[in-house]
Amino acid sequence: MASNLFALLLLIVLLSVAISINADKALINKTCMKTHFYKLCVKTLESDPLSVKASDARGLAVNMVHFGVARASGILNFLNYNLRSPEVAKNVTLQNTCKYCAGKYVTAIRSLRSSNQEIDKKNVPGAQKLLGKVMKSMEACRHKFNVNHVTVYPVELVHKEKKLTRIVAVTRSIVAKLA
Repeated sequence: MASNLFALLLLIVLLSVAISINADKALINKTCMKTHFYKLCVKTLESDPLSVKASDARGLAVNMVHFGVARASGILNFLNYNLRSPEVAKNVTLQNTCKYCAGKYVTAIRSLRSSNQEIDKKNVPGAQKLLGKVMKSMEACRHKFNVNHVTVYPVELVHKEKKLTRIVAVTRSIVAKLA
């Protein structure tokens, strides 16, 4: 009798978890449908256990910002690593350009973190402004490379920025729907 009761309770718990996960995936799907990069949005959010537990789109936006911070931090690490390379050390203009870009990514990371605070406060215009600042930081870096004609814009940086740009675009789309 006790084992049957235990089995029944276990079944109920497992079913409620399965239903909960499907409901959360439905929230991710519904939210991502409203973004520019649906597949990226779903793939990113479903890969994060916190996103599956999010109760609303605001929680998903916060999680997307975390992914943006991770991407921007990766770019900053890439730039700082390149600053130590012999090629950059020999070229003062390239060195200054990389330092400038590193500063822009520090600004981008701060803006992303601040946007999360604005999302938490339900300040959609404030969050959008900060997310726009992230995009401007990336554009400023790209522009600095083009103006200085120091080298071809590093292909690896182009790929990393493209991913960050898309994550920020998805985040902005989700945040826009919070209004």
